[in-house]
Amino acid sequence: MIGTAILVSKTRNTWRDIISIEPETEKRHRRTLRNGTIIALLFFTAAALIGAGIGKNRDEAIQLSTDLEQMKTIGSRISKARNLVEASIPSYTRMYKSIGEDVDDLEATFESLKTELAIYDTKFPAQHQTTTDSIASVEQGLKRMALVKKQIALMKTIETLSSDDQITTWRTSMMPLLEQEDALNGK
Repeated sequence: MIGTAILVSKTRNTWRDIISIEPETEKRHRRTLRNGTIIALLFFTAAALIGAGIGKNRDEAIQLSTDLEQMKTIGSRISKARNLVEASIPSYTRMYKSIGEDVDDLEATFESLKTELAIYDTKFPAQHQTTTDSIASVEQGLKRMALVKKQIALMKTIETLSSDDQITTWRTSMMPLLEQEDALNGK
C-alpha cells in the first residue's frame, strides 16, 4: 500500500516535470500518460498473479505436509493396536473396534494424498519418479484400508456367533482377508 502511494506520487511528479520541460501537444502527453498507466497496471497485475501463485503453492505444500504427518500418526496408532492384539477372538474384537475410526480417517487421508500428489507431480516433473512411488504407496494403503474395513465388518458378524461358529468363520472368512493383506506386503 505504501509502495503504491509512493509510485503514484512519483508518477505525478514525473508527469509534471514532463509537462513543464517539454510543452508538446496534448496528444503526446495523453499517450505518455496512457502508456505509463498501462505499464503500471501490468506490473501490479503481474505482481498480484505471481503472489497468488506463490501463496497457492505454499498452501498446497502445507496441506501435503499436514496430510503426510496425519498419515504417519494414524498409521502408527493402527499398527500399534494391531501389533498388541492377542491370539484370541475377544482380543481381535476389541482391537477392530478400537481402530474403526482411525481406519476411516486414514482412508480419507490417503484419498487426499492421492489428489495432492497428482497435483504435485504436474508442478514438479523433476520429482516424477519419487512422486509416482509415493502415489503407488498411497494406492497400496487404500487397498489395505479396504481390506481392514472388510475385516472390521466381518468381526462384527463373528462376535455375534457361538464359540464354535466364531472359530469356523474366522478360519474360512477372516484368514483369507488377512492373507490378502499380507500379500500386499509381499509376504
